[in-house]
Amino acid sequence: YPSCPGMTAQCPLGDRLTSQEAILDYIIAERWIYLFIIRNDTIVLVRSEHDPRLRELVKELKVSLQTDDESSFEPLSHAVSMALVHPALPWLNGVTRLYIIPGRRLSGLPFECLREKPENGRLPRFLAERFTLSYHLSLDEITPDGHWDQQEEKGNTGHAYDFLAFSPAFGEQQDLAGLGNAEPEVREISEMFRSSGFMAKVIAGKEADEATFLSKLSVGNIIHIATHSKLDCDHPQQSGLHFWKQSPVGSGDELLDGILEVGEVNGLRLSCDLLTLSSCPLGRFDVGEVRPSHDVRSTFLDAGAQRVLYSLWNISDKYTRRFMKDFYRSYLDGKTFPESLRSARLRMLNDPATASPYFWSAFVLMTK
Repeated sequence: YPSCPGMTAQCPLGDRLTSQEAILDYIIAERWIYLFIIRNDTIVLVRSEHDPRLRELVKELKVSLQTDDESSFEPLSHAVSMALVHPALPWLNGVTRLYIIPGRRLSGLPFECLREKPENGRLPRFLAERFTLSYHLSLDEITPDGHWDQQEEKGNTGHAYDFLAFSPAFGEQQDLAGLGNAEPEVREISEMFRSSGFMAKVIAGKEADEATFLSKLSVGNIIHIATHSKLDCDHPQQSGLHFWKQSPVGSGDELLDGILEVGEVNGLRLSCDLLTLSSCPLGRFDVGEVRPSHDVRSTFLDAGAQRVLYSLWNISDKYTRRFMKDFYRSYLDGKTFPESLRSARLRMLNDPATASPYFWSAFVLMTK
């Protein structure tokens, strides 16, 4: 590219895409990037020779995003955008919704913070300003009767609660710092649902123990967990979400130790439209990872959740609380989950105090 402008072929998925939707599927080889752009009934294949340092640039960009210092972010974002985004732009005229299949090489990269081409000397727009994005594990997730963006049902879903939230208490007893904004977050969002005529319930403090969570999995259409997470890089299956410690280790009930470990999620049967993990990251997203068994995205999706909203890096519970309220407010106003996520991002992006991608691109949505 541009000497190889693209090949086109018929696409059996085309009848499931509107004229404003496109799928971007990436394969990164040793020398080339192969980018499949699927629109309507056509697949465009773009092949471009990439910078040998692309993998390192992506890794450095991820690191730069974990602070609000944009001095290193801007040049890295430009370099990665040139490789991954700019070759696709000529084929995306009229598109407002992108489904990203990043593959293992680009796992954990929020495309929202990549940029379009600069125009007339102005700073180019972030992709979040132009597109609604969501992430998918692979094209294999599409079934003959499936669709990329099923409209989320609101009310009458067969669940007892439209919104079910958990916010455990923390303090000296559990050797974890308190999350001062976690319980207000879930209670304020719950009240938003109730005010809109939906069923909502908050389980907080000492009542939010692991056993209670496990017993309530089937009754919530949206399950929201505001808590601490435990990341164990040496033993990934032992990473997990903290709940109230119900049974001390050594009491004979070690499975209810207050931590829902990733290894325990494999045996769950979820039926929620959305699982929101309002917590620190549960997994690492290094360049080159291959959908490991402790991958938070695939683990909860494989357990039955239709969508998972999760973080890529740590941001304070103060800004998480604000972000989540904006997200659910847009959802209750009639937007889909991806559209609601974009709205929440843009509200923070347009506020000078939170305009850095560090604040608004930490949470991403993975869909089956």
